Amino acid sequence: MEFNSSFFIAFWIILSLGYITLGNIRSNTFQILKKWLLLSASVFFISSITGYGIIILLFGGLFDFYLGLKIGNFSNESKKKWVMRISILWNVCLILFCNHITDWFTLNDLNTAHHLPIIFRVIGVSFFAFRSMSYVMDVYYENLDEPERNVLNYLNYVLF
Repeated sequence: MEFNSSFFIAFWIILSLGYITLGNIRSNTFQILKKWLLLSASVFFISSITGYGIIILLFGGLFDFYLGLKIGNFSNESKKKWVMRISILWNVCLILFCNHITDWFTLNDLNTAHHLPIIFRVIGVSFFAFRSMSYVMDVYYENLDEPERNVLNYLNYVLF
């Protein structure tokens, strides 16, 4: 889906109208539906560009969400630091793997770069990884009062 296509414009108008309609209703159920609408739209949009790459992003998001909760639960500073390092290592590896694996195959004349499945070519992985890392670092440095406990809120933060 391209940003200047009529399909994207129709998609954005329908999403905006749905969000505004659900936003005007002050019920807790509709507020949850509004969050699900945004997450569903994000997953649909990203998967229309990257295909199965959304699986990598969702798994990475859930992993960093779990690490953020762990940092919030630990009182030992060295354990918190190790969990943050794991998050940084995970996200840097994710960027290197998804963005540069085809470059590695091409540079080494392995002639298999064009045969790699679409799951390895994830558009927007850098944005996602840096946003997810910044959340974990905010939890570690206590820039947040407490880590987010609602996975729906967190996934909307990193994917939308």
